[in-house]
Parts: sequence; C-alpha cells; structure tokens
Amino acid sequence: MKIIKPEDVKDYGSLSLTAISRNGMSLEHIDPNSIEDKKGRYVKFGEPENYWELCTKAVESNGLALQFVPREAENYLELCTMAVKQNGLALQFVPQEAENYLELCEIAVQRDGLALQFVPTEAENYEQLEDYAIESNPESIQFIPRIQNDFERVKDIVFKTEKISIIQHTSEEIKGDIDKIIELANIDGRVVYVMSDSLKNNPEALVQIGTASYKARSIIEKYIIPRDKQQEYREGCKLTREANIKAIEDLKGEMAELEALLAAKRENLKTLETRAGWEIK
Repeated sequence: MKIIKPEDVKDYGSLSLTAISRNGMSLEHIDPNSIEDKKGRYVKFGEPENYWELCTKAVESNGLALQFVPREAENYLELCTMAVKQNGLALQFVPQEAENYLELCEIAVQRDGLALQFVPTEAENYEQLEDYAIESNPESIQFIPRIQNDFERVKDIVFKTEKISIIQHTSEEIKGDIDKIIELANIDGRVVYVMSDSLKNNPEALVQIGTASYKARSIIEKYIIPRDKQQEYREGCKLTREANIKAIEDLKGEMAELEALLAAKRENLKTLETRAGWEIK
C-alpha cells in the first residue's frame, strides 16, 4: 500500500482547513511542515497563513484539540482560554504553570463540571469550584466526597435536575439506606436502577420500596425481579400494602381512644378546679 505524503497532495492546505473545520481533532494528523506561509507550495488564497492559525481554528472547533498544539505556539495561553471555553474538559491539557491557570479552572468547571477532576484539590477556591461543578453538571458529584455523603444536598440536586443517575456516585450510607432510597423513589422511581446492590439483592427491601412507590415498583418488577418471581413479588407488595393500611387504621383507632381518654381527663380536671374555685387557664 502506498503511503500518501503531504507533498503528493496538490491541495493539502485546503484539505487540512476543511478537515479542521469539520473536526478540530484532525489537527493530530496534519503535518506542520507542509503549511508554512503564502509563498508555500500547498497554501492557497483564503487558507491559513501558517500552522498556528490552523491550530486556532482547530481549538475553536473542538477545545480538546489543544492537546495537539505545541506549547511554543505564539498565542498558546490565548488558545488555552479558547479551548476551555469551548470544552471544559480541555483543562486537562492546560499546564498548571500557566499564569491564569486558576481563572481557567473556574471557566472550565462552569462549562462542564466534570472538568473538576483535573483541578488540583489544593486550589485556594476549590470548594467554590465544587459548587460551580455541581451546578453545571450534577454528574461531577463523583469527584466531590463532601456532597456524596450529604443526603439533603443530594436530594435537592435530584429534585431540581432530575439527574437520578448521580445516586450511583453517593456513599453507601445513601444508596444503601432503604429509608433514603424510598424517599428518593417518591421523587423519581428510577432510583432503583442505581441504588446499592445490597438492596437490589434483598427481596424484602424490594417489596418495601415497591410498596412505597408505584413507579419504583413497576421498574423493579420489570427489570430487577426475575420473571419467575414477578408474581410472588406482586403478591408480596399487595400483602405489605394491606398490612400497612391495617396498621394505619389500628393506629388511628388507638389515637382516637387516646384523644377520648385525654378529653375525659380534661373534663375531670375542669370539674375539680370548679369545685375548688379555680379558673382554668
């Protein structure tokens, strides 16, 4: 097979520009030595004047193309800023010694919270960057341990963003706690997809969750419970629900009896105070 070299292609510069315009990552495959200046053999009117201009166009198209830009580029810092604005994940290719590195970190995580994984934890504003990250992409919780353990914060994020998938990145104290999962299931039944395996493999827990949330029950029955156990699961949910209803009715009866007893005691107290000439306050 013959290998085609840039010098063998009449319109190499034009083809390079077309490739870059469609996908900035094409910069990886472009030979810098074949694009020099207007006097160069393969550069025509309307094409980049030099390789650095082509790098700029590549980064404008896809920020991740920064990884293929030589650091000796005359406008390298400018390209770094351009890259993280286009794609926050381009931060991984920005040298930490860049004079505006912390500013670029902030831009990056606001563009895509997943860029937080490339920010040094010792950054002076790291906690603020964590908040920016969660706001721009809830999936960034996988890089923020302090939020992985905060159930109220997690629940608020799920409620506001409907990103129930973030539960898989929380601590076992959340994704493995049946009471918390039931509470989340009443927000979004899909939580059963990402709850702890310890709950997925616990038949009693699945019945409790399915009884508390109809949406969760439907998912559990179709996708978690084996087909030959689905009827048994439905019956278990029905019996548990009936038992819960009975327990509620019994509790209401006990409360009614207690209220009647308290009312009688208040009446007796009133009678005693009246006989003693006291006023009830």
